[in-house]
Amino acid sequence: DKLNKNHELHDKIEFNIVYSCYDFNSSKKLEELLNHGFNENEIKRLEFSLLELTNKIINPRSGLYLKDIQKAYKLKERYDGIINSNFSLIDKIYWLIEECKRYGTLPFAGVARAAFVAMQLLNSLVEIDFITKEEKDDFLNSLNTVSKNLSKQTNHLNFHNKDQFLKDFGHLRAGTYNILSPRYDEDFELYFDVDQKDSKVYLQDKAFVFSEEKTKALNALLREHGLEINACEFFDFLKQAIEGRELVKFEFTRLLSKAIVYIEELGKYYGIEKEDLAHLDIKSILNLYSSLYSINPKEQFVEEINRNKKEYELTQAIKLPSLLCNADEIFSFYNHSIIPNFITQKNITAFTAKENDKDLEGKIVLIYAADPGYDYLFTKNIAGLITCYGGANSHMAIRASELGMPAVIGVGEENFEKYLKAKKINIECESEQIFCL
Repeated sequence: DKLNKNHELHDKIEFNIVYSCYDFNSSKKLEELLNHGFNENEIKRLEFSLLELTNKIINPRSGLYLKDIQKAYKLKERYDGIINSNFSLIDKIYWLIEECKRYGTLPFAGVARAAFVAMQLLNSLVEIDFITKEEKDDFLNSLNTVSKNLSKQTNHLNFHNKDQFLKDFGHLRAGTYNILSPRYDEDFELYFDVDQKDSKVYLQDKAFVFSEEKTKALNALLREHGLEINACEFFDFLKQAIEGRELVKFEFTRLLSKAIVYIEELGKYYGIEKEDLAHLDIKSILNLYSSLYSINPKEQFVEEINRNKKEYELTQAIKLPSLLCNADEIFSFYNHSIIPNFITQKNITAFTAKENDKDLEGKIVLIYAADPGYDYLFTKNIAGLITCYGGANSHMAIRASELGMPAVIGVGEENFEKYLKAKKINIECESEQIFCL
């Protein structure tokens, strides 16, 4: 009912619609259920259940996210075992994706869930005025994430250490699942310029320090709310969950990216261009593993590609709303307002640039997806970031918070197209406004 009346919340379900964990402001948030047929006893039972669930998640010894993070460390071993084996190309593709699911995407779902709970708890401390937004940003700035490590290494990038850099980060691509997007190690010059000395992003490791008085107050607050951890364990959970989310995704994309490389090789073997492979269902390739490749699949692949191309063209021609609430909206609908996510409290005015533009320094860059493969943008000394899609807990939202960079995540297609046409943009994060100049 709430979503039907507030379509702009369609990408904020976990934060603004569903009660999926307990936080320091839960009692106040749950009060709105009194207007929707719930009585006080039912609300108390729900609140207790959320608290019980949250305590299981944040437990410093038995929290499931800890096991999920450990699984990610097995991915490198699995990766090396597969690519160094004498498996056939199809076998390698199959096992890279299979191990990616077992030790990557499934654990990632668990860690991402823990990271959401972490951000919900952190945001609720701001909501109840226990910490300021600036203190929240300071904590995020103190995290030691994969993305921060990438930015640090690019500061010292040269032709001597390029190979090691690509060994660590070469599997990333701007568009994790996009076969048409080159990996960092396939088109290094597209993403990085080792001679560009003025565009370094210098990141200082800042420890997040809570005063003794504030720590005691947080311990009291945790006890008051029935959260079964102390202040140190609380911040350890926030740190491990948010950093772990990035780590697991970084590790599983290594297997995924290599599988895409092998799919390109398979396409070359059968004389199929990668632009065409982009229209082939991955299941059709994986099915070759179980069929023992008894028949030449080229004819089947080409037929499927041609069919999917037609469906893609049809899909592109159909305009649908961001949220479908009933079948009638397929035929006619209103474009509802979007509430984007503003990162930091800063204001910035700068010229705009698209991701493929050569000169990005000092500009507000516009990209469609809040994808980890776009981390290279933060090495270009950009002024700010606007994305078409993405939520408050997306990779780029956390990354911008970590860097203290003004950004607007998830502005929606209509607004994004308008901003693409603007030569200059003013972002006012504190008042949550964007102006085309």
